[in-house]
Amino acid sequence: FFDSLYDEEAEVRAEAILSIQAVERSDAYVIGTVPDFVSKLSDPDPTVRKRAVSNLRTLARTEPKRFRRAVKKIVEIHETGFEDSQRLARELLAMISDHEPELVEPFLDSLVGTTGVGPERGGPAVLEALQHIGANSPEKLNNRGFFTDFRKQAISHPDPETREASARVLNVVAG
Repeated sequence: FFDSLYDEEAEVRAEAILSIQAVERSDAYVIGTVPDFVSKLSDPDPTVRKRAVSNLRTLARTEPKRFRRAVKKIVEIHETGFEDSQRLARELLAMISDHEPELVEPFLDSLVGTTGVGPERGGPAVLEALQHIGANSPEKLNNRGFFTDFRKQAISHPDPETREASARVLNVVAG
């Protein structure tokens, strides 16, 4: 299966993802699946990315610890990937931080940087990830000068959903 994930043909890569999902759903434990699927978020073919997304969402909800080796790559995709991949990366980071905030904490500088420079780049999902981390250890956000810059930009953001998510983060961090 895994060799097929890296085939030249997009259709073969997309089918490989479905095959691996079927194995995982039958309770077989496939080592390495998360990093392999995360790598597919950068695939040039949107069908391959969409199929990888489906499996990653399920795994982020049910087995977030399996993302230990993949969080760095998810943060990279959040910063430089295709627009749909960036959106998914934010969603995954929020899901992972919900259950395993310590997996996301090493990347706070990157996440705070992308939301602090403009909350629209981070969006509500990254704000949700920051909220989870802030709830567990608000000092980790305060120590980065997060509060002042973020607050200025969050209050004036044009998107109401982002303003609300930003307010939740600020409330958690403020204590």
